Amino acid sequence: MAALGFNVNAHRVAAYAFASFIAALGGTLQVWNYRQISPGSVSVGACIDILIIAIVGGITRPIGPFIGAFIFVILRTFALDVLIKFGLDGNRFRLLIGLGFLAIVFWSSDGVVGLWERWRQRNTTAPIRPDGSHG
Repeated sequence: MAALGFNVNAHRVAAYAFASFIAALGGTLQVWNYRQISPGSVSVGACIDILIIAIVGGITRPIGPFIGAFIFVILRTFALDVLIKFGLDGNRFRLLIGLGFLAIVFWSSDGVVGLWERWRQRNTTAPIRPDGSHG
């Protein structure tokens, strides 16, 4: 940005100010909804959940955290049924999230979005055989 003539520090401060405004608005709406605030609402667990959501979705793409949040909510919603089906305690939601997180970090440093893009590129660039089928 500096090479293009923009003031990098001013844009960085503006981005932090905008993010702070969004966070303050979210906190205000949470207090308004629950009519109280507790230290548990800003605990380390909530921060770790946000980091996991961002990494699982893919940090380098704008859509990544949204996809990560979708996956996180779906797992949280259906984890009880899946875990009980395997004979585990239904309260082991973190086990599923941890295994999924490890799998994503192991196979794709770019999250689910990176896996999807690599899968699409592999399928679209498959060589065509003389008989017309993909190989």
